[in-house]
Amino acid sequence: MDKVETMRKILVASHNANKIKEFRSIFKGYPVELVSLADLGDKAEVIEKGMSFKDNARLKALYFARKHDMITVADDSGIVVEALDGQPGIYSARYSGKGDMQNNQKILREMEGRDNRKAHFFAAIALCFPDGTCHDYTGRVDGLIAKEEKGEKGFGYDPIFYSETYQMTFAELDSKIKNKISHRAIALARLKEELDDILDHQ
Repeated sequence: MDKVETMRKILVASHNANKIKEFRSIFKGYPVELVSLADLGDKAEVIEKGMSFKDNARLKALYFARKHDMITVADDSGIVVEALDGQPGIYSARYSGKGDMQNNQKILREMEGRDNRKAHFFAAIALCFPDGTCHDYTGRVDGLIAKEEKGEKGFGYDPIFYSETYQMTFAELDSKIKNKISHRAIALARLKEELDDILDHQ
């Protein structure tokens, strides 16, 4: 009973079911209940007009924190490819103008014949309160762009992001491993280090 009374609700400002699942897995065992926009019946979209991952994460977190009067966490994340001058970066989700499969195929086409396959995933996470107070956390994981899509376990660019450490793509990794080493996991680990202070915020 005491555990239920101390649980704090945190809204995850995302319409991406895979991302919600990943957040909940990473926060498992912590005294928080993660609520999604779908749980609230909220289909609103925030225009990501920021110039950085951090800007966009804050825009979303602050908007929904004030709208629903809840602590809200939002992330903006993507893939940065060295040989493509940092593209797609903040435009990762809409790089092809279509979906995940088309985004991956576009990068594979653009990387044909290139020797430099270096890339990294980057995540910026903002946690905002209705009063406008915000905290920012970031995470990065380095890897390579694979020559072809492999794996069925991930989402987004996971099928073409190759981990040299594990010698497989993120879409081939077991979710328990991915949820420890991913860019979002690293950023959320930094958030969790401050969770007690965050939950004490009035």
